[in-house]
Amino acid sequence: DSSPSLHRAVTQPGPVETHPRVRIQNLKFKMQKSWLVALGLAWALTAGHGAPALISPINVKQFGARGNGTTDDTAAIQAALTATPTMGTTFFPPGSYLLTTSLLVRNASSLLGAGAYLVSSNNITMLTATSAPVQNVTVDGLKFDGKGVASAMDFGTGSPVGGSHVRIQNVYGSNLRSGITLRGLYYSSLDNCQLYGTTNLIGTGLCLTNNGNVGVFNFTSGKFSTPLFVQGFGVTLINGHLWADTAAHTNLVYLAHLRDATDCSFRNVIFEDLVNHATTNLFVEGTVGAPNGWRTTRNSFTECSFIGNNTNQQQVVLGTSPGTAVVATVFDRCSFLTNGLAANIVFGNALDTSLLNCRRSVGYAGPETDG
Repeated sequence: DSSPSLHRAVTQPGPVETHPRVRIQNLKFKMQKSWLVALGLAWALTAGHGAPALISPINVKQFGARGNGTTDDTAAIQAALTATPTMGTTFFPPGSYLLTTSLLVRNASSLLGAGAYLVSSNNITMLTATSAPVQNVTVDGLKFDGKGVASAMDFGTGSPVGGSHVRIQNVYGSNLRSGITLRGLYYSSLDNCQLYGTTNLIGTGLCLTNNGNVGVFNFTSGKFSTPLFVQGFGVTLINGHLWADTAAHTNLVYLAHLRDATDCSFRNVIFEDLVNHATTNLFVEGTVGAPNGWRTTRNSFTECSFIGNNTNQQQVVLGTSPGTAVVATVFDRCSFLTNGLAANIVFGNALDTSLLNCRRSVGYAGPETDG
């Protein structure tokens, strides 16, 4: 098998022990372990179970997909996705695959791209997974071009925290109406994803609705009316860049919007308005009648940077009235960098805010001043 992961597992050397006795004991353990594995395999064969079979990837071109950017590949790719067995992989070779309707992704399956673009000029979401619940879906290495009208992915259902183990990594999207939407998922992750929208369209880069324990790492989102929306609990973003484009984005709302969010953490995230938008970098609010009784509380921002240029801009707004209070927000070693900004933080309806070793260029506004 030429699988890269299998090749690494076989050829990559393990840690080197320096003490002779350690090496001998380790060798004995490995010999014992190899005998146990051999005995286990022999038992499986003699018991009639047989050796586990490796599942070969399903190539979309084997089902007629052309990948030339002009032929409608929707039916061919959907056939390949449907034919992919449980825990199998659908493989997209290099090319531009034109879609006219949404593709439905099955549970317990993986999509792997190698220089492959999914392209659409229709107002669709290119990849959807709406099984109840969505579970064990992986998307790795695919690229998306929405041509200013299409969105990339929408996984999950509207019910709070019903699916799990969705993994999206090494994904790039451009000219998107909206980027990636995850609904009602937990124990899921995004890693090394870049999503870019289209100026003056209303759309969200990454929309996390009714999610729990979702990790986002090395994430960039820009040119959307809202690059990031979070609702739920236990969402973590480490190493991110949320930004407004250099053109005048008339529909820009917030760089990040947290609503009914609990125990969420952001570390080393840049909230950056590149030009003169009168917007809010971070808007945090609680609503009456929030799902699952979630309150907007115990959210933290560590080593984050808030950058803006407009004299009417409010970099951070904590809470609104009417609405429930935003409680126990922590800003730790954050930088609020501005050029003639109105206020760094506006305490609209906030309690127990902590500001620890933060750098700011102007003051705070509202009933809770300096935390």
